[in-house]
Amino acid sequence: MLSYERYLQDKTLALNDRLAQIGCDILCARILPSFLENGYRNRAKFKIFSQATGPVLRGTDPIEGEVDVQKMLWILPDWGRDIVTRSFKFISKNYAKFQVDGFEIQLTHGDQKAHLTLSVGKRNKQPYEALAQELLADNQTLVGIAVPSQKQVFGDSALCHKLLGEEFQAHYSAFFQSNLGLTPELLETAKTMLSSRPLSGICDLYCGVGLFSLLVGTASIPILGIDSQQRSIENANNNALQRGFAKAEYVCCDVQKYFPDAEIFADNLLIFDPPRTGCPVPVLERTARSDISLCLMVSCCLETQVRDLEFLQKKGFEVVALAAFDMFPFTNFLETIALLQRK
Repeated sequence: MLSYERYLQDKTLALNDRLAQIGCDILCARILPSFLENGYRNRAKFKIFSQATGPVLRGTDPIEGEVDVQKMLWILPDWGRDIVTRSFKFISKNYAKFQVDGFEIQLTHGDQKAHLTLSVGKRNKQPYEALAQELLADNQTLVGIAVPSQKQVFGDSALCHKLLGEEFQAHYSAFFQSNLGLTPELLETAKTMLSSRPLSGICDLYCGVGLFSLLVGTASIPILGIDSQQRSIENANNNALQRGFAKAEYVCCDVQKYFPDAEIFADNLLIFDPPRTGCPVPVLERTARSDISLCLMVSCCLETQVRDLEFLQKKGFEVVALAAFDMFPFTNFLETIALLQRK
């Protein structure tokens, strides 16, 4: 395996070089590493191949690509590896009757529970309820099993993640942070960055299940969240309801379409957590034209994060805090979080 220390050194040099181009290298000199000793990811996908000797399971290793399953299970904690092994053993035993092309496992943060999504060909009309129910009965760690091609879910469709003393429901198809060790660190950093800044309202763009706004916000302030993923929005509103956040509203809509006309105020916090492509220019331009004075920008792609930060710097914002997390070891992707305030 490529030395993690050497890989991290190279990645840190790249981080410092990019941040220096926008004058932010003094704010973040190091990357917080992943904890690799007992796995770091909460999800993984696997393919099943039919051979003369029986079904074979393969997965994706971040270094070597698609490999035999035993060569990539190190990315999961030991209890997650056990679920994969047991599930494949059970699927193999029933493979002649229930053909499965592969599956995805998702593990909960803060609890040893999991969800499986089975990949079944769309032309396969055979009911899979019997297989799913037997899988659930065979392994009490599984909370639910989905067969998307047949629009079926057995057991729970959502996972309950426990982070920083809070619980977050997330549908199996909704986005959620995947790094088991660094996600709490990322969230704690967000809270620390904002701890001395009283907030009177939050506008949360690309809000997902409400993870950031519900952690840094309070029940006494209005929260508006926007995301185009319907399941995420349903989870966000339920998560807010469970906390008694009566002033929180999460809306399912394209951010670029909704945000230009949204009512935002100067003393609000604006949160961005966009996909890897970063924020569209119209969203950044609307931010620059507004009276917003405080922004929290979260990104899993350093290149687009630097690009978006530089845009707002040129529009009168200053980056006052920045931190980096190696959420995706042995890849080019890097999670960063930055706090900006208007000069």
